[in-house]
This record gives sequence, structure tokens and C-alpha cells, in this order.
Amino acid sequence: LFDQYDYLKIDEYCIMPNHFHGIIWIRSENVMDDVGNDVGNDVGNSRDCSLHGRQTKIKPIPELVGAFKTTSSKLIHLSGNESFKWQKSFHDRIIRNETELYRIQKYIIENPIHWNEDDYYS
Repeated sequence: LFDQYDYLKIDEYCIMPNHFHGIIWIRSENVMDDVGNDVGNDVGNSRDCSLHGRQTKIKPIPELVGAFKTTSSKLIHLSGNESFKWQKSFHDRIIRNETELYRIQKYIIENPIHWNEDDYYS
């Protein structure tokens, strides 16, 4: 996805057996809507925007997560794990400051330590 959508950047992440934790940045420094407004505060809507001089569509987070799950599921199934399934739905959160960012990064880094406490652990 990060090759396809060059306005996205991945931060800390962790791939678990049935779920994924990650921080996705939507880079807005060069993303403007068609009337010249910064879209950094409007990431939840799909908009026609100019990115580095070309038109691009900023996709809503649910569409990006859906694309990630679909693409990764296909690749995982092709690798031989045909029974693989992601957990349903997803949870998102807007990170509003550095303290919150560091807390969430720490949670992601430490998540594998707590896998045996997961409801889906077997």
C-alpha cells in the first residue's frame, strides 16, 4: 500500500498471528485540495487532491485498511496458509501529541510479549 499511496508512511508496526498493530502517517505537507486548503485535518474523507503536482485521491482510513487486509490475505493464502483470517473490523485512533505517540509505539513493540493473553491465542 505504501508504494501505491505515496502520501502514506508506516511508523511502528507489529504483525501478530491474526491481527496487525501499526501507526500510519498521512503526510499532508504537500497535499492540498482543489481550492488550495491543507487536507491534513481532513483525512477521513476521500478527496481529489494535488500531491507533488498530480491528482491523487486521498482514501478514507476504512478503505485503506480494507485494501491492506485484502492484499495481505491473498499473499498469505498464496504462501500456503489458506486458512488464515484477519480479525473482523479494525480500531483506529488519531494520535494527537508526542506523549500519545510514544505510548502507542511502546504498546505495539511490547504486544508480542502479551500474545498468550489474547482471546484468540491457542
